[in-house]
Amino acid sequence: MREYIKVSLASDPKVVAGKIAHCSRSNRPPTVLAIGHGCLNQAIKSVAIARRFCMQPQTSSDVAFDLSCQPAFRDNGQPTARENPTAIPKPSLALYLAKRAPYTFKSASERMEMPVAGTTEPAVVAGALAARVRENVDVYLSAIGVDAVGNAMRAICYARMYLEDNGLDIKAMPEFMHLSKDGVPMSGLLFNIIVENAM
Repeated sequence: MREYIKVSLASDPKVVAGKIAHCSRSNRPPTVLAIGHGCLNQAIKSVAIARRFCMQPQTSSDVAFDLSCQPAFRDNGQPTARENPTAIPKPSLALYLAKRAPYTFKSASERMEMPVAGTTEPAVVAGALAARVRENVDVYLSAIGVDAVGNAMRAICYARMYLEDNGLDIKAMPEFMHLSKDGVPMSGLLFNIIVENAM
């Protein structure tokens, strides 16, 4: 039976990550639920931290593994999104996590970056992402800031819908990224994209 973890603005990402890793080691990974960009930001940070935890075995009998994430709209979000992607002021998403073997990605310089900003329209990014996936281009999304992260997650949801007719699906494997802008250190999230055949 799948376990559900609800993430709020007050949730500590490290605590949530610990729960995700514990559940994933002992059973199947949980589904993470979040409403609104602030909560989505906390949720995806938790997944990024949990990925690191799962790669570090706790006992001699543990096996290192990685986690992938498939975001999907909950409730009536998906139909509304198809008609008007801007009509969901506080998107409700479910992050379906799955175990997978440790995965080594190409360096960022060898892949196409798709930056997502807080003002970016998720449906536009989704269309571009789906096009790159169809062209077999190795791509990743980058986002700095709460709204940017929320828009990136929504874009992945839409892209999954756009790719249905092609028999393709995508998963995200988030990690933290660190950079400097005008000499000021900044951190954000990088969404590695994995392409698979739709189930």
